Amino acid sequence: MSHTYHIATFGCQMNEADSQRLASELEKLGLRANPDRASADVLVLNTCVVRQGAEDKALSYLNMIKPLKQRNPDLVVGVMGCLVGVRGNTPLQRAFPWVDVFMAPSEPGPMVNF
Repeated sequence: MSHTYHIATFGCQMNEADSQRLASELEKLGLRANPDRASADVLVLNTCVVRQGAEDKALSYLNMIKPLKQRNPDLVVGVMGCLVGVRGNTPLQRAFPWVDVFMAPSEPGPMVNF
């Protein structure tokens, strides 16, 4: 059985490009896309904070992920994009301890090497 990933992207065209780049890297590792976040093995949120609405959506999404991680501790949760770039890892790690990997914009390496 192969592992799957789900990437949720909130933001601009750059976020879309970064999500596609990460998807490509995950597929090189043998993972396949899964449209259902609840059954994915890897769940990534790619964020934008240029507009308050996008940031609010991203933070709400992170809170929705928490029960998934509680039910499945093996689920790998990652956050990438502007939210990480602007806030840095430390405040986010405190606010969202169920997230395993934080990645700055255009930096899929931490997830690929996790």
